[in-house]
Amino acid sequence: YYPIFITESRIRKGREKLAEHEQLLDKIEKEYGVEKEIIVAIWGIESHYGDHEGNLQLFRTLNTLFDGYPRRRIFYRKQLISFLLLCRENNVVPHSVKGSYGGAFGQPQLIPTSFREYARDFDGDGKRDVWQSVPDILASIANYLHNFHWVYDAPIYHDIGSELKSKELKKAYSQGRKGKVSRKQIMTAQGISIPPSPDQKKLTIIGLEQKNGDRRYLAGYPNFQAITAWNHSNHYAMAVSELAEKF
Repeated sequence: YYPIFITESRIRKGREKLAEHEQLLDKIEKEYGVEKEIIVAIWGIESHYGDHEGNLQLFRTLNTLFDGYPRRRIFYRKQLISFLLLCRENNVVPHSVKGSYGGAFGQPQLIPTSFREYARDFDGDGKRDVWQSVPDILASIANYLHNFHWVYDAPIYHDIGSELKSKELKKAYSQGRKGKVSRKQIMTAQGISIPPSPDQKKLTIIGLEQKNGDRRYLAGYPNFQAITAWNHSNHYAMAVSELAEKF
């Protein structure tokens, strides 16, 4: 993920967007309690700040996935129904919407159920526009993370070494997003000190492959877990975190 998303052009354009929309982002940050750099990082990774929203007709894509992909038929039936409802609710012509092969659309690349639950009308025009309204786009991203318990000015991740030194940590790592351990367990096993977790919530264990073949292990705080609620990939969440740091 790093060489794809952490690029000079994406960093430069992200900084430009932060400056261009500074007042708007300050307002959104204050209302939803999510750092502006994280909001813009997700915007940049999902659609390169609106440059790439997908070119497949979403109505056809969702119909095809519902009818021709039995393993996920129930999921895409729900997405198809939600898509038609959001089109009716926002005066959008279904055949006019373009998106990705997975059914995501708009500048933040929301799936239909996520749009209906988390998208926001932040410019006050009476509709939730994630295609052209920058206020709606950025507020929708922030609202999503807010709903998954993002904590302002709290840690996102912390390095814990190049190897895991206890069975508990190895087990948590093998369980992915569902495997969680306490801060105390990590510090005891790794022989290090790491920042407190908000409300003493448990942490996930992340392993990242390095160029030389080694692994870099991290503790994923609740904020990291909020990003993986947006996209389940730890690599994605790390790319968001590091792109935000570059800003």
